[in-house]
Amino acid sequence: MAVALVAATVWALGFSPLTAVRSISVVGTARTPAAAVEAAAQPQLGTPLLRWDAGAVQERLRGEPYVRAVSLDRRWPDRVEIEVTERVPAAAVPRRGGGVDVVDARGEVITRAASAPDGLPAVAVDVRAAGAAALDAASLTARSLPERLRAQVETVGATSGDDVRLTLRGGRLVRWGDGASPASKAAVLQVLLGSVPGADGFDVSAPSAPATWTGEERSAGELEGDGEPNAKEVAESDEIATDGDQDDE
Repeated sequence: MAVALVAATVWALGFSPLTAVRSISVVGTARTPAAAVEAAAQPQLGTPLLRWDAGAVQERLRGEPYVRAVSLDRRWPDRVEIEVTERVPAAAVPRRGGGVDVVDARGEVITRAASAPDGLPAVAVDVRAAGAAALDAASLTARSLPERLRAQVETVGATSGDDVRLTLRGGRLVRWGDGASPASKAAVLQVLLGSVPGADGFDVSAPSAPATWTGEERSAGELEGDGEPNAKEVAESDEIATDGDQDDE
């Protein structure tokens, strides 16, 4: 009797048309068309809930560059919610011969594009003049920016591996310095952006002693010099608390 009951239950859950999936919904897509996910799941419509295969859906989405993973939330008796985990773009890095690689925080290439997508920092380095180390430093900095700050950055440039500069949307400039302490620098810069909104530029190359400057005399041309800007010091290490460096993805 017990064996028959178990068998009936297994059949009902795994084979009965009563649990066949009749509708699907998609969540988690920001850069992937939901219609593409629905199309990838279409072949399993009519299949009982327990026999749905997330791997099969993900395999059919191999052509969608931003899809990192797919999971299923089975909603009894006959619906599936498909959750997509997307790869997060961090920067657009120039390619030899033109175009850019859109990379994530790990430096892995997500996709290629003719130009930097809207809202994504573009790495802008003259490799012939500045060298490969400058490109590496600018790329690493762009990838290390927290997402909230990343959205405010238009370009990341460098004249050397120790001299990274950010251009914010709207034209304000940031002297970032080398690749050390990116989380501290980002935290300090966020404080400065909120507390000194009228500044034309910011120096967080030494995050314990940041500075700002105003006026046309602190132009992009002057920033390319070797000397430090004649900036107004706005905070000491005990005035702006920063968290320890953390990886950002």
